[in-house]
Amino acid sequence: MEELRERVERFVREHELIPPGGEVLALVSGGADSTCLWRALRALGYRVDALHVNHRLRAGGARRRRTGPLPQERGVASPTDVVSVA
Repeated sequence: MEELRERVERFVREHELIPPGGEVLALVSGGADSTCLWRALRALGYRVDALHVNHRLRAGGARRRRTGPLPQERGVASPTDVVSVA
Protein backbone atom coordinates (compact mmCIF):
# COMPACT_ATOMS: atom_id res chain seq x y z
CA MET A 1 0.00 0.00 0.00
CA GLU A 2 2.89 2.35 0.73
CA GLU A 3 4.10 2.14 -2.89
CA LEU A 4 0.62 3.01 -4.14
CA ARG A 5 0.36 6.04 -1.83
CA GLU A 6 3.78 7.22 -3.03
CA ARG A 7 2.70 6.90 -6.67
CA VAL A 8 -0.53 8.81 -6.00
CA GLU A 9 1.34 11.56 -4.16
CA ARG A 10 3.95 11.84 -6.92
CA PHE A 11 1.23 12.10 -9.59
CA VAL A 12 -0.69 14.75 -7.63
CA ARG A 13 2.50 16.81 -7.13
CA GLU A 14 3.76 16.45 -10.74
CA HIS A 15 0.45 17.65 -12.15
CA GLU A 16 -0.26 20.18 -9.40
CA LEU A 17 -3.72 18.70 -8.86
CA ILE A 18 -4.18 19.39 -5.14
CA PRO A 19 -2.24 21.78 -2.91
CA PRO A 20 -0.50 20.12 0.06
CA GLY A 21 -3.13 19.42 2.71
CA GLY A 22 -5.81 20.69 0.33
CA GLU A 23 -9.48 19.81 0.17
CA VAL A 24 -10.87 17.28 -2.30
CA LEU A 25 -14.35 16.00 -3.16
CA ALA A 26 -14.10 12.44 -4.45
CA LEU A 27 -16.93 10.81 -6.36
CA VAL A 28 -16.97 7.27 -4.99
CA SER A 29 -18.98 4.56 -6.69
CA GLY A 30 -17.87 1.84 -4.32
CA GLY A 31 -15.73 0.13 -6.92
CA ALA A 32 -12.17 -0.78 -6.07
CA ASP A 33 -10.58 2.12 -7.98
CA SER A 34 -12.56 5.05 -6.56
CA THR A 35 -12.60 3.60 -3.03
CA CYS A 36 -8.84 2.99 -3.14
CA LEU A 37 -8.12 6.51 -4.39
CA TRP A 38 -10.38 8.05 -1.73
CA ARG A 39 -8.63 6.10 1.04
CA ALA A 40 -5.14 6.80 -0.37
CA LEU A 41 -5.77 10.56 -0.51
CA ARG A 42 -7.02 10.50 3.08
CA ALA A 43 -3.94 8.54 4.17
CA LEU A 44 -1.75 11.17 2.48
CA GLY A 45 -3.25 13.91 4.65
CA TYR A 46 -5.63 15.54 2.18
CA ARG A 47 -9.00 16.70 3.52
CA VAL A 48 -11.19 14.39 1.46
CA ASP A 49 -14.96 14.32 1.37
CA ALA A 50 -16.75 11.77 -0.76
CA LEU A 51 -20.05 11.66 -2.56
CA HIS A 52 -21.42 8.23 -3.41
CA VAL A 53 -22.25 8.02 -7.12
CA ASN A 54 -24.33 5.13 -8.42
CA HIS A 55 -23.51 4.60 -12.10
CA ARG A 56 -26.22 1.93 -12.36
CA LEU A 57 -23.87 -0.25 -14.37
CA ARG A 58 -24.78 -3.46 -12.55
CA ALA A 59 -28.21 -5.02 -12.33
CA GLY A 60 -29.62 -5.67 -8.88
CA GLY A 61 -27.67 -2.97 -7.06
CA ALA A 62 -24.42 -4.94 -6.74
CA ARG A 63 -22.47 -1.74 -6.26
CA ARG A 64 -24.87 -0.51 -3.60
CA ARG A 65 -24.16 -3.61 -1.51
CA ARG A 66 -20.42 -3.07 -1.81
CA THR A 67 -20.67 0.56 -0.72
CA GLY A 68 -22.80 -0.16 2.33
CA PRO A 69 -20.13 0.62 4.95
CA LEU A 70 -18.84 3.80 3.27
CA PRO A 71 -21.46 6.24 4.63
CA GLN A 72 -20.48 5.25 8.16
CA GLU A 73 -16.86 6.20 7.48
CA ARG A 74 -15.72 9.76 8.10
CA GLY A 75 -16.02 12.09 5.14
CA VAL A 76 -18.69 10.35 3.09
CA ALA A 77 -21.84 12.25 2.26
CA SER A 78 -24.86 9.99 2.60
CA PRO A 79 -26.84 11.19 -0.44
CA THR A 80 -26.42 9.12 -3.58
CA ASP A 81 -26.25 10.71 -6.98
CA VAL A 82 -27.23 8.65 -10.00
CA VAL A 83 -25.14 9.22 -13.10
CA SER A 84 -26.21 8.15 -16.57
CA VAL A 85 -23.33 6.57 -18.47
CA ALA A 86 -25.32 5.39 -21.46
